[in-house]
Amino acid sequence: MRKSKIIFFLFLIPVLVIPILFSQAAHATEGGLQPPGERAASAAPARPLPVIPQTRESMLKAGFVQKFTQFVEWDEKSFGADTTFKIAVIGENDLIVALVQIFMKVKVKDKKVIIKKITSASQLTDHRILVISGEIPASEVKSIVAATAGKQVLTIGETKGYGKLGLIINMIVVNDMIRFEVNKGSLGRSGLKMSSLLLNSAILIE
Repeated sequence: MRKSKIIFFLFLIPVLVIPILFSQAAHATEGGLQPPGERAASAAPARPLPVIPQTRESMLKAGFVQKFTQFVEWDEKSFGADTTFKIAVIGENDLIVALVQIFMKVKVKDKKVIIKKITSASQLTDHRILVISGEIPASEVKSIVAATAGKQVLTIGETKGYGKLGLIINMIVVNDMIRFEVNKGSLGRSGLKMSSLLLNSAILIE
């Protein structure tokens, strides 16, 4: 991870006050990643995630993801009676652990958040967000864009160039600040509704 001085935009303030170090570790379950002490629906024993020191950048990017959910609307009819908000993550572990820490006490659209690490877009089911943590080959990014085209899946990356490859939102560091790009073409094809407040704060890719 780049060691950068990160500054939030005004529209994201106030941000969640989240300590970098947690005394409790999140656990991986068959249904995804849940806070410690939560039992999975199945009887499978929980396995602890590897303990990974979280950089300030990864925690702030996870905070951005949480804030994005407040400015994006999904068509609830397409998710049926699902009572959870599912987020899938592909790539490195540092951002996924930060996301678990962010969402362990936060609901999205009044729904409990389930975070699951996957290895390919073919494993997407009723996930509303797909986050690419770190850098993966451009060919895989293109496959993800193709697999999610026309679906209500908010794709989010954190690597330079991923916005132009077709991810809906891409977080980048510019002059020691976290900025984010929005690919308007991909957004339009997704059917998702994004607040003008978020769009006005973004670097737009036509």
